[in-house]
Amino acid sequence: MNAKELVQEKTTEVLTITSPLFKTPRSHLMEALSRGFGYNTFAAACADTDTIPGLFDADAFHSRYSVLESERQACTLSAVLKGYTMDLEFTVMGAPGPNALYRVVAAVKGPVLPAVVQFYLPSKIPSRFVNDTGFGDSVEWGHLRHGTWEGRFYGADTQNWGRASLARSIFAALY
Repeated sequence: MNAKELVQEKTTEVLTITSPLFKTPRSHLMEALSRGFGYNTFAAACADTDTIPGLFDADAFHSRYSVLESERQACTLSAVLKGYTMDLEFTVMGAPGPNALYRVVAAVKGPVLPAVVQFYLPSKIPSRFVNDTGFGDSVEWGHLRHGTWEGRFYGADTQNWGRASLARSIFAALY
């Protein structure tokens, strides 16, 4: 498999995991993955049809993605590249609407999952996230315990902003 095919395959893998949770710019991901495989750009990876890329340099990927997007986004995708996946379930409790209450369950799987992972709850509207586990989460922090966090979210923007922000926060904490 040449460099272009390897970058495209890894891009598809990452986007398959992240697309149900949040948007990831494909071109930036391909550029950073190319850097991880030892090429300065995706165009350089495409031009090298003879060489089989060596080991993936996760630090080079992280550094490049930090420049293209942000440090937080780089941490998020670095966790995905380490093998972490996530299912987020939002269930409306009661009547839907602008002030609806949603039950949220985040379930994470990965190669090595610590018993407790502390993460920032999304900062846009932190008071809208409420702990539901009895473990004393504040409105600023959540605790992923044995791969699971449960809570509640108030507001109509849950399915877009809430899902993406919560997923990014948890993945970044796993990096």
